[in-house]
Amino acid sequence: MVMRGGFGEPYCSQECYDNGGKYASAVMLKNQTGVCGFCQKPVQASMYGASTCAIVPYEGVNLFICNSCSAKGKAYLRDYRKCCKCQKSV
Repeated sequence: MVMRGGFGEPYCSQECYDNGGKYASAVMLKNQTGVCGFCQKPVQASMYGASTCAIVPYEGVNLFICNSCSAKGKAYLRDYRKCCKCQKSV
């Protein structure tokens, strides 16, 4: 059964789904910065501040998706055929 995260990203199991959420939350709590994986715009990830992006575990890295690219990111992740946490085919 494929589990879907808040951004539509696929997970192969409840365990990967839970770990993916913990992973994203840890990045948000650290107030990390990066660039959007789609438009390369600088972004800020924050759990309690002015977050300008979403975070998804993706092929072993943080995939930052800015607010402007959220529709494009959701469409891309809906069609992604691997678990975002462990990369197993789903």
